[in-house]
Amino acid sequence: MPEVHAQDYNEDTKAAVLDNVTKARMLLDWCESAITTGRTDMDKALAKLLKEEEGE
Repeated sequence: MPEVHAQDYNEDTKAAVLDNVTKARMLLDWCESAITTGRTDMDKALAKLLKEEEGE
């Protein structure tokens, strides 16, 4: 990850990276919850995120 610190990102790039980090965290939180609880239904926020990613 040293290359990440060496890059000069503009504000749009920073925003896009941080948005993707947020999305990844949401997905990982869902995975953790599904594993620990056995519930595999998605909450509304994750379902909305996945629909947005599909372009719907």
